[in-house]
Amino acid sequence: MSKRYPNSKFLGIDINSSIIKEGNIYLKKAGVKNCQLKQGDIYSLDSEYVSKFDGIISLQTISWLPNFYEPIKAICNLRADWIALSSLFYDGPLSCNIEVQDYDENLQPTIKSFYNIYSLPILDKFLNSISYSNFKYHQFDIDIDLPKPKLKGKGTYTETLLEGRKIQISGPLLMPWHFISAQKI
Repeated sequence: MSKRYPNSKFLGIDINSSIIKEGNIYLKKAGVKNCQLKQGDIYSLDSEYVSKFDGIISLQTISWLPNFYEPIKAICNLRADWIALSSLFYDGPLSCNIEVQDYDENLQPTIKSFYNIYSLPILDKFLNSISYSNFKYHQFDIDIDLPKPKLKGKGTYTETLLEGRKIQISGPLLMPWHFISAQKI
């Protein structure tokens, strides 16, 4: 994005300080000057960030959290003109809260995580209730082949349907990726 929009400034925020450190090293080596990364928690950002951004983008995060209400509300509390995000969504009035327990090669439990799939109509209604409208969404269609992992746990891979469209799967779960956007009223 920094190359596509060289006159824009980008700020990335993540709770994991080691990822921030690695990311800043990468940006410096790549010569990216209009992007910086800072450590922070979306649920408790300093007031300096309120009304500072034209837009906020969240990629592949919301579905890995216990629900979407608190993180979306925290994002919208920053009062950006628009928000955009990608996550796992269903286009009907149905959400699935999925807690995943993965196991290692010795069948010992590893990290528990979420692969939640949220209802697009419910998200639209929630965004309207917190002053974000003009809700739009579209399904992400992957156009590359991802190999199936050797271990049959988590790990996204693709299967090609008879009509040629590819779907993403991780373990036993279909991954219905969508992009959404909404604007502040």
